[in-house]
Amino acid sequence: KRQEHSKPINLHFLDYKEERKENILSTNSLKRHEVALELIDTVLLKAYLMINPKLIGPLLRLKNCCCIISEAEKDLKKAGLFEELLILYERKKMFRKYLEYFQREVKKPEASTHAHGIEKIATFLMKLKSEQLSLILEFSPIVLAEDIELGVKIFTCIDSSVDAKNFDRDSVLQFLKRQFPAAVIPYLEHIIYEWEDKRPKFHEELVLQYITRIKSLLSQFVKLP
Repeated sequence: KRQEHSKPINLHFLDYKEERKENILSTNSLKRHEVALELIDTVLLKAYLMINPKLIGPLLRLKNCCCIISEAEKDLKKAGLFEELLILYERKKMFRKYLEYFQREVKKPEASTHAHGIEKIATFLMKLKSEQLSLILEFSPIVLAEDIELGVKIFTCIDSSVDAKNFDRDSVLQFLKRQFPAAVIPYLEHIIYEWEDKRPKFHEELVLQYITRIKSLLSQFVKLP
């Protein structure tokens, strides 16, 4: 029954992306399939909650899972299925709710829970795109306050799915200067020496940071007995 509605939707969007017309649905037909799939997936989730909760994760990971988000969130919270709740947040791009969950974990007194929360927040922030930079700047202090090296990686990590290289570097630099000065030199060194950013303002800022660091070290040396 589910495939009767999911398959036409998949074909519709595939053809739309590739600019073909063979499987393009009318607005009404697409809406009808989407509403039906939303109902089916929501009912499936509720059924799995009662019969076999292990099936909920695979359901939520389906590319076109259309369960009603508010219903799914409420049911998963009530059942205490927090791993599945996080899958829902991630798949539905509810990034703030995902991060807020681990922000609460970090505040718990248990050392293992605290460390786990820090790691999860860092890992998740490293996956976000440049469009979510404001969210990254909002939640990265949780990591930077604990581990400068790990925090800097949020702004310098690159792999096939991450575009930290495309972050607004001025915004990142000003943020680090205001809140985490110890992260400024490693960040500037990375964008200059690893990413070969040639803009003079970053080179000049790095020189100023070196001078400030040297002055601080000399001051500490003079005070030695």
